[in-house]
Amino acid sequence: MKHKLTLMAVALLAFVTGFQSRANVGTIATADSSGGGGIPAIINQDFRITLGYSGPSNTIFGQFTFHTSDVGSTFSIDQSSDPGFSSFLVQATNGILNTVSETFYAGGNESQGRDVSEPFFYTGFPYGGNNGTDLGGFQIQRIDLTLNSLGFSSPGSNPGGDGNWTDYSWGATVSFIGITPSPEPGSGAILVAGLLVMLFKNRAKRP
Repeated sequence: MKHKLTLMAVALLAFVTGFQSRANVGTIATADSSGGGGIPAIINQDFRITLGYSGPSNTIFGQFTFHTSDVGSTFSIDQSSDPGFSSFLVQATNGILNTVSETFYAGGNESQGRDVSEPFFYTGFPYGGNNGTDLGGFQIQRIDLTLNSLGFSSPGSNPGGDGNWTDYSWGATVSFIGITPSPEPGSGAILVAGLLVMLFKNRAKRP
């Protein structure tokens, strides 16, 4: 009986540990990007977003072209699929206050760009544990971009009155996926250890 109880406890501990390890990958942080504008032309209805720090080598998501049919879809990059991934993360996790450059292209035209200070870019931390500046201390494995909205209208607002105009708007959420902070020590492991101690104490009390 004693050996059966031991085997049961070990099996339960392995199950709980395996479950916890699988649950350790999640969304570390999120960033929202949205806006709109107009171009004095009738343009192709496609859109691109790039994110980066200084220099083109760490620009990410440049390989994707989005269309209105992509709304609701998620596009993912990692070290193997985006050449700027690793160098972007070097800047994003160095603990030094930097600015993230967002550049937007509507119909192949570089229409807008803006620089956002990191604390105002990385705005959502579901698990907490952030340093108040950037993603320092986290292991990022993947970055997802979910296109929430994308719209075009020609001639739209038509400010020149000549019909040669296109209004556009977009909204996206960028999610940084990686190893999430774990509770220390694991509550499942403590529970199993406590049950095991109680079982052996009860066995020891029996005549």
